[in-house]
Amino acid sequence: MKRTILFICLSYLLPVCVWSTVDNKAKPIADINFEDGTVSDCLGNVVADALNGASVVSDDVRQGKVLYFDADSKGCLQLKGDVLSDEMTISFFGKREDIDPTANWRMFLALYADDGSNIYLTPKTSWGDNSYVIIDNKPYSTYRSISGGVLENKRWYHFALVFKGTQVKYYVNGKLSGELETLLNLSDFNISKCFLGCNPETSYSMSGRIDNIKIYHTALAVNQIAALAEDKELPEPSVSEDGETAYARFSFETGLEDDMKNIESSSLNVERTKDNVRGYVADIKSDSRMSLQIGDLMKEELSFSFVYFKDLFKEEDAGKVLVRFQGQNNDEALLLVSQITSGQAVFEFQIREDGVSRTTGKMATVPLYSGKWNSISLVQVFSAGGSPYYRIYINGVLGKQIAGY
Repeated sequence: MKRTILFICLSYLLPVCVWSTVDNKAKPIADINFEDGTVSDCLGNVVADALNGASVVSDDVRQGKVLYFDADSKGCLQLKGDVLSDEMTISFFGKREDIDPTANWRMFLALYADDGSNIYLTPKTSWGDNSYVIIDNKPYSTYRSISGGVLENKRWYHFALVFKGTQVKYYVNGKLSGELETLLNLSDFNISKCFLGCNPETSYSMSGRIDNIKIYHTALAVNQIAALAEDKELPEPSVSEDGETAYARFSFETGLEDDMKNIESSSLNVERTKDNVRGYVADIKSDSRMSLQIGDLMKEELSFSFVYFKDLFKEEDAGKVLVRFQGQNNDEALLLVSQITSGQAVFEFQIREDGVSRTTGKMATVPLYSGKWNSISLVQVFSAGGSPYYRIYINGVLGKQIAGY
């Protein structure tokens, strides 16, 4: 959509529903921990395959199951599916064995494109003993690197790579090792293959172990990375190093207005009520709505998130609107119910501009559940050329993505 959108109209045309404050706890889109003896994603969103003899073994230090891979057989783990995003975090534990201590340019993580472009994490290079993240884009002839500290063999480390637009950060054991601007978004690399352990199509294999792989389609904050490094539950994000925090928050603890007083809002037939799970919430009926005037915020990257509850979705709810972004000239974007299946609501996202309507299609793999709190996030990002596109996340899982005009 054009960047002239004036306000968000929370036109909750679904009867007897409740809306509450932003849910800041990021949800992983993939979680592979090997504890059940398999390499499967616990969330079922990503296909994980152990290749070339890589196998699940017990590890005393990790106190559980991990994946072992051998250099001679080029063992590794391959991930397939909706793995990558321009804003994302890849987190995992890794240990290099001492069987191949002098070999350079081996890979804990390897992201490869068909044209040879790649992004990989190597524990040691011919430049010296430090670890590096290498970022090599062939079509754009860009070769960049982030230097980290020395990684000892036979020792477990926690690694995290955080991508946010053109920015990449490299963390080891919860601490920032380095960062850089790549000039390119991750999508500009056209990555087609994702491996952990090595890229078996090259000669740069190593022996080692990996554990507890988590992937988020959001750039986690420093305190969240630190928690993952200690195998702790993900906390609420703290203010980041560059001062980023929520611009507006509606907690409904004291009223229906923005707690931070940054944006104006109005409501029609909306009441505050106390919920046993969420505390104070906004109670929305079929004739209720809230309007948030966000003005120039749509000119920037934007994340709009909330949690939502409805006792029971019914057939007559199909076609009704949950969220409406409305701009000048009657341009708008709609998150609406496409169909009801077994009491679950299937959504789609529509853009209507200059009399033309486009849709993401049904998000059947990520429905909203009746009788439960569901998290919904709509994210606007921009390509390297400045064109907007939109992602819709349901309960932490990417439902659809659509390009703007």
